[in-house]
Amino acid sequence: MSSSDGGYNFLAGFFVGAALGAMAALLLTPKTGQEMRDTLSEESKKLRERTEGAVSELRGHGGEAYEKARGVVAETTERAREAISETTEGVKKAARAISKS
Repeated sequence: MSSSDGGYNFLAGFFVGAALGAMAALLLTPKTGQEMRDTLSEESKKLRERTEGAVSELRGHGGEAYEKARGVVAETTERAREAISETTEGVKKAARAISKS
């Protein structure tokens, strides 16, 4: 399991636990119907804001990971090009040496 999977699983568990805890608190507190609807509305807005914040943070980390991976790919590509170029030159030299003999 990668570290990003662990972060996602933790975040999902956190929000599920928060939602269940909020629902239990709401259901166990004696309130009128209107008070309950108002409280549910407020809590859902809070949960949405926390979720949006967490998603934004994860997107930021995803962008960082993308840029890092992009750099590694570019570096690896350059090394491969250099190795191919060196190999090509070696083969050409060997072919010239064979043709001269």
